[in-house]
Amino acid sequence: PPGAAVGGYFWMDVLTPPLVFAASDTARDQSRLLTKACEAYRIKHGKWPERLGQLLLKDEFGVIYLDDPNYLIDPWGRVFRYDSYGLRNDRLKPDIWAVGPDGLDIGNWPTRR
Repeated sequence: PPGAAVGGYFWMDVLTPPLVFAASDTARDQSRLLTKACEAYRIKHGKWPERLGQLLLKDEFGVIYLDDPNYLIDPWGRVFRYDSYGLRNDRLKPDIWAVGPDGLDIGNWPTRR
């Protein structure tokens, strides 16, 4: 477990500090926000955007789907990854993810139990 009460004190595992969990939650939330923008794009265009950067540009309908380029940056300062094919989402929507400092992917797909 990430933390435990020991002898009246709260001990926190130094390998997984709370900020790592918060950043992972933020990355997951951002990937979901980007998914919503992609879904809005798909409604207008009948297809997923080829790349996330398209969401920042005004399209032929005069719509901008994202108004801030910082939405494309994950909590660790890297650009979110994108695959319009969406294998991890059973091809129902694109895969959008960040790679955490531990090398694990954090994305918009359902967690398998």
